[in-house]
Amino acid sequence: TSDVQVRDLGFDATANTAVLAGLYASALDGQRNLSVRHCRFDGFMTGGTTAVAAAVYVWTSNGVVVLDSEFVDCGRAITIDRPSGPVHVANNRIRAADSKMMATGIWVRRSSNASADAVVVSGNRVSGAGLDPSGTGAEGHAIAVFRCQDVKVVDNYCERSGRGILISNQSFGAMVRGNVCTTNFDAGIRCEPEITAQDITVGSTGSRRGATVMGNVVRGNRSIGAPSGANSGIGITLSYAAGTTVSGNVVSDNGGGGINCDSDRVTIVGNVVFNNWMDYSGEPVNGRRGGIRVYAATGCTIVGNQCFDNQPTRTQKYGLSLSGAGAAHVVHGNNFTGNDTGEVYGAHAIVGGFFGATPITRRPDPGTATSLNVVDVVNDLVKSLRDLGLVT
Repeated sequence: TSDVQVRDLGFDATANTAVLAGLYASALDGQRNLSVRHCRFDGFMTGGTTAVAAAVYVWTSNGVVVLDSEFVDCGRAITIDRPSGPVHVANNRIRAADSKMMATGIWVRRSSNASADAVVVSGNRVSGAGLDPSGTGAEGHAIAVFRCQDVKVVDNYCERSGRGILISNQSFGAMVRGNVCTTNFDAGIRCEPEITAQDITVGSTGSRRGATVMGNVVRGNRSIGAPSGANSGIGITLSYAAGTTVSGNVVSDNGGGGINCDSDRVTIVGNVVFNNWMDYSGEPVNGRRGGIRVYAATGCTIVGNQCFDNQPTRTQKYGLSLSGAGAAHVVHGNNFTGNDTGEVYGAHAIVGGFFGATPITRRPDPGTATSLNVVDVVNDLVKSLRDLGLVT
């Protein structure tokens, strides 16, 4: 299984459900310089979720590439199991006609411990990975990373799946950049690298790294059935993802929240978030329908974002919603105007600005002075000037 090229071939298992893989390479430290290019795989393990099989299954890998190939109606298209060297999965076309056929399009995984090798998943188009037999989100991912660190997931197009991109258990340091995630059901991008049996407290381990979610377009992800608890149809969700950076994303027209965060020390900067919460007529369990919703988290930095709703009937109620037991958030330089109800819900959770300065929030209208309330109106105006630092 070393120095092998598989090129320009078609593999068809549509008439034989017993065949689980088109290319299967499984030898500890055995797959070196294995190349799959310009091939087509049809009907492997359709409707199945076996972890150790796929149309292309490799365990372990060093110098493995899967490029420019097509996968149709496979239960799993590409599985890179226990990467132990450089891997490149690029420019493949992966699709399933029915959401019950494919569990995962591209899966980079390890069953125990964690890998930290140069894995790049780029330029792929994955459509229709919606098979999740348990109904708990364990399956149904266009691209999933599990127990593999520093993986780069860049410039992919993920649609009509349970989750467009999932960064899961112990996948610290992942880079999710430049992807388009649209018309998925649970979330466009979901990051939860600290979700382990050993670490059940959000953000408790400061030495662990979060992910970087940068420059993605996340739009039109919608709930399946009646949404509940704000846990479906989300644009970008960060759970058990302390220390993650979310920057420069455009997040719009999602059934649930735009950017949802329950994790400590997350930096949310320079995103454009608009017209979300399209499937909800009531408030979520935690907080309000904000374009950015932070709950059960402490010490987040929220800077330079634009959150608004310009629909004829607005569904995004606030630019920012802060709730739960967490606090100590830095909120600075955002534009939260143009939402249905207000700019910020839960402003009491903002306890500091840059360099320790007290953050400035819009004060209420002092009203019109009359002979009865002139003192109160003047005092409110003076307090506003003091908050702005114009008088002492």
